[in-house]
Amino acid sequence: MVYYLGFLKRTLITCIVLSLFFSMIFSFYLSKTLFKPILKITGKVKEISSENLHLRLEPQADNKELNELVDTFNGMLNRIETSFETQNHLIGNVSHELRTPLTSIMGEADVALSISRTNEEYKETLGIILSEAEKLDKKIKALLMIAQTGFDGKIQKMDQVRIDQLLWDVIETLRKIDSRNNIYLDISMLPDNPKKLKVQGMSSCFILP
Repeated sequence: MVYYLGFLKRTLITCIVLSLFFSMIFSFYLSKTLFKPILKITGKVKEISSENLHLRLEPQADNKELNELVDTFNGMLNRIETSFETQNHLIGNVSHELRTPLTSIMGEADVALSISRTNEEYKETLGIILSEAEKLDKKIKALLMIAQTGFDGKIQKMDQVRIDQLLWDVIETLRKIDSRNNIYLDISMLPDNPKKLKVQGMSSCFILP
C-alpha cells in the first residue's frame, strides 16, 4: 500500500513537472506567434519619419483586429503627410508674398539714398515705403491669425464673403500692378440668387497686395 502511494506521488509530481514544461513551451510558441505581427508593425513604425511619410503599414493576413489598427494608423499617416505638404506649400507662398513688399521697400530706399533729392521726392518715396510696409503688416497679421486658429481654444470669426466681389478685387489689384493686364470675367454662369455667392470665410485673410 505504501509502495503504491509512493509510486502515485512520484507519478503525480512527474505529470505536474511535465505539464509545466510543456505549458511553458506552448506559451512561448503561442506568444511568438501572436506577437510576431505586432513586432513587425512596431518595427515598421520605427522606420517612418518626417523624411519618408509616404511609407504605409501592410495589412496582416487573417487578422481583423490588427488590420483595423493598421488602417487607423495609415489614415493618421495620410493626414500627417497632407499637413506636411500643406505646410511646405504655405511656406513657399508666404516667402513669395513677404518678399514682394520687402523688395519694393528695399528698392525704394536704395534709390532714395543713391542721389540727393528734393523734399517732395523724398516724401513720395517715403509714402511708397509706408504703403508697402502697411501691406506687409497686414499680411503678417493675417498669417498670425491663421497660425493661431485652433490653438489655445481660440476660434476665429467667420464672415460672409462674396465670391464675385473677391474676384473683382483680384482683377482690380492685377490692373494696378500692371495696367496692360487685360482680364475679362465672365459672370454669365453666376447664380442669380446673391445668397449662393456667399461663403463662410475669414475676410481679414483675403488681403490683396
